[in-house]
Amino acid sequence: MRGILLFLLLTIPQFLTAQRFYSVVFDQLPKDMQMYARDDDNLARIPISGKIEIPDWSHMSAVVYRNGTRYGYGEAGFDYKGGDTAQFQMEVAIEAEPADYTIEVWACRVPGEDSALIVTRNDIAAGDFYLITGQSNGAALQFDNWSSKYCRTIARIPDNNPATSPADTLWIPSSWSHPFTGAWGIHLQRLILENHQIPTTIINASIPGAKISHFVIRNDKNPADPNNLYGALLYRLNIAKPKRVRGFFWFQGEQEAIENIPGYESYFDQLYQYWMEDFTSVEKFFILQTNVIFSNTSPEIRDFQRRTKYIYPKTDHFSTLGVPLSDDRIHYLLDGYKELARRLFYFLEPQYYGVDFNPEVRSPAIQKVFYSSPEKDEITLVFDEGQQMEWPADSTVIGRNGADLLISNRDFFFFDRDASAKAPIQQGVAEGNRVVLRLSESVNGKTLTYIPIEEPENLDVPQGPYLRNSRKLGTFSFANVPLLDPLSRPQLDVQLVGAAVQLNWTTVAQAEAYVVERKIVSDSQFTVLTETNSPNYTDTEVEEGKTYVYRVRAINDEVESTSIEQTVEIEIILGKEPVEDFTFHIVPNPVQDRVRLMFGKPQSGTVTIVSTQGIKLLTRPVISESVVIISAENLSPGSYLAVFEDSKGNQLTRKFIK
Repeated sequence: MRGILLFLLLTIPQFLTAQRFYSVVFDQLPKDMQMYARDDDNLARIPISGKIEIPDWSHMSAVVYRNGTRYGYGEAGFDYKGGDTAQFQMEVAIEAEPADYTIEVWACRVPGEDSALIVTRNDIAAGDFYLITGQSNGAALQFDNWSSKYCRTIARIPDNNPATSPADTLWIPSSWSHPFTGAWGIHLQRLILENHQIPTTIINASIPGAKISHFVIRNDKNPADPNNLYGALLYRLNIAKPKRVRGFFWFQGEQEAIENIPGYESYFDQLYQYWMEDFTSVEKFFILQTNVIFSNTSPEIRDFQRRTKYIYPKTDHFSTLGVPLSDDRIHYLLDGYKELARRLFYFLEPQYYGVDFNPEVRSPAIQKVFYSSPEKDEITLVFDEGQQMEWPADSTVIGRNGADLLISNRDFFFFDRDASAKAPIQQGVAEGNRVVLRLSESVNGKTLTYIPIEEPENLDVPQGPYLRNSRKLGTFSFANVPLLDPLSRPQLDVQLVGAAVQLNWTTVAQAEAYVVERKIVSDSQFTVLTETNSPNYTDTEVEEGKTYVYRVRAINDEVESTSIEQTVEIEIILGKEPVEDFTFHIVPNPVQDRVRLMFGKPQSGTVTIVSTQGIKLLTRPVISESVVIISAENLSPGSYLAVFEDSKGNQLTRKFIK
């Protein structure tokens, strides 16, 4: 009987239309070359389930091999419940790494009796998934000769037939596929693999020349219908079945800009609603702002792409400004696509690959634009926190007429959506996340646009120079951003109180907070001390013998007060130590019920305890003492200063905590 059962198990044919092997039918089973999405512990769980249609077997098992060596094991027992068939379900785990995993699935009897190998799957991997869709720059049809079996896609091996079909769902290396993964998609995979040893799968459904209206054609009864652009991507994603997709890149908009097609925002809004319904495994949608195209609609399309991050949940944005264009002004050569991949790689690293976050891996995004002088001859641009902005030097290119042509970033700012209303910029100055435009005359613009509106004369390919951060990452272009009048500036009073610097200022209407900054007089840049909604601040972290400069500005979400005139210089001299043993320490620190001051040698003078607000709390005389003890029982928990002054007026200050 045992031999008959084994014969039946192994001789029932496999049907091509189902995951059937002999008398075992699988509803979950890996394919050769399949990749599974890794979890946060860097492991991917691979489900294997189905049913066995012949009785008297004990269990199913899955044996996992890593590079030919046994690695893991899974098992699922049968409960026939008095019948001839039984369900099974099990799971095995593999690591996300450049390694070859093989899984053997066995039907087993009790130990020592017959087992039958049902199926073997090879080259299984774990890693991250990304999707790309859009038009020609998403497709990125430039080709390199690099390849890795740990960088994959769902497509088919190219042949002489350029058509695609729903059957094009093979797991294959992404560098040799049709539909194509694309030049920057493949290079992004390469950077992730070589720097972090994480395999990836990218599925790209971009089509050159596709309009956004093409992507909202969706079969509501079958959203994964592969016969339209929207469904073609979803169909292949459903074949891959990843538990999570790290990112979905949307790179589209050139066609609408070229043809001056209106309605981009409403189309995108509809498309986003579809994404939320159908692409639920996607963690983040990345909207790429397209490069410079000269048309009436182009500035608004790019500005909307900039703003998507603030409008739609689960979205982020990235600028392509400054990635070198090819001679056709729209696309990129292979090196340009590789440069885009490098920028996106650094952008993704802190999110998914354990690299410390640096704000400058993000494209600088405008946050505020306002006049920063009463005469309206100066404008301040505020970008996101952490950016270190750079004003680029002018560049000289060869014009269409063969003569040298000077290109300056000063020429890229316009008022009120008017190409003839160019901002009269004399100088652009970058400091931290701010750029100040100093104008040659007073102006009265209500909105500001950045990046040329009309095609410059005598110029073939616009390549900047553009605003950027210190990592040379181009900012987002923007259009019609409100140019606001500044808040009133607060009146500032700065005083030395004991061993602290007390700042007080007047409140400002419509201010939501105040930013307090400080620098040593010889420094070039200020450091932010605090952002507070109170009209005062006490600085206790000062050093003897140094001169400090403080400034305060009022802010809200849209605008700020001027701050150039808010600089106040205070020379802080808290005393000096004329001899080596003129010093003391507070032991222990933090204190409990007593403050113990330990001098290097007996001293005479006075000790004053001062709060961090500069209020004198108590004073005690010191007469030829090397140890001074002061009661701290009446001090509330917090920070204090102990100030010793000798008979000659020399001062020493120490901070302590209770």
